Amino acid sequence: MRRKQSFFLLVSLPLLLNAADWDDSRQIERGKGLYAANCTSCHGVRAEGGLRFEGRRSPPALNGKGHVTHHSPETLLAHIRKGGTKRGEWMPAFEMRLDSKEQKAVLAYLYSLWPRKTWSRYEKKFPLKSMKESR
Repeated sequence: MRRKQSFFLLVSLPLLLNAADWDDSRQIERGKGLYAANCTSCHGVRAEGGLRFEGRRSPPALNGKGHVTHHSPETLLAHIRKGGTKRGEWMPAFEMRLDSKEQKAVLAYLYSLWPRKTWSRYEKKFPLKSMKESR
């Protein structure tokens, strides 16, 4: 049964992602509030990245000026859901705190912070059907 669920998730996740309103102002505003409530203590108010914690890696910048732009939307959402504690990072899992729509709203907010040049490169690498050309 578990294999069937995993397969369904792998097949359906890209479809769910493309259906998200990544550039909708209400989605971004909702994500901004969720980010402020759940993420700023580690990633900073402007998603600029955090300080090193007890010798572990610093929480990365999420504002489009760091390595995060090399990861697909699927990978970023999986990291929000599952966290990174199994890899020795501090990132907690948010799958029990934020539902999938809220996770996508946080990601939409983060995308809105990215510089246009960065966004343009990212969108070519990871096309998102619902994004407007005017970015």
